[in-house]
Amino acid sequence: MPCSRTDNRHLLYSDLLSELHALIFSHADCKVMIGGDFNVDLHSPTSLSDMMNDFLRNNSLIRCDSIFPVANQYTYVNASLNCMSCIDYFITSDPFNMIAFNILDLDENFSDHLPIMVVLSCNYQNNTTGSKSQASLDQD
Repeated sequence: MPCSRTDNRHLLYSDLLSELHALIFSHADCKVMIGGDFNVDLHSPTSLSDMMNDFLRNNSLIRCDSIFPVANQYTYVNASLNCMSCIDYFITSDPFNMIAFNILDLDENFSDHLPIMVVLSCNYQNNTTGSKSQASLDQD
């Protein structure tokens, strides 16, 4: 999502959420998992966080950090600027298949964003064998 210094940020954010809504609507029979850098703290009351939280409610999406609260609430950490915030999220339409969620604080991390780990149960049919399996997703 566009960062705070982006021209027309509010409009771009709104357009991206409209496109996501259209995709979710056109695939209503599918379960949704979206993860990434939203560039907004959904805990603080701003016009962008309100827009994003409305999008979540209107599309029946739930934040994975609310399903599995974790001790480390920060996903962006810039020690030199003494700045920390929670701007990276995973959201889902199917909280019942969530197995785990955590924000990882690794010894070596070359990013100012901490990796987020999500584990979910994901049943799928393989066209050649018909077998079912489980999958996990990692995002950083």
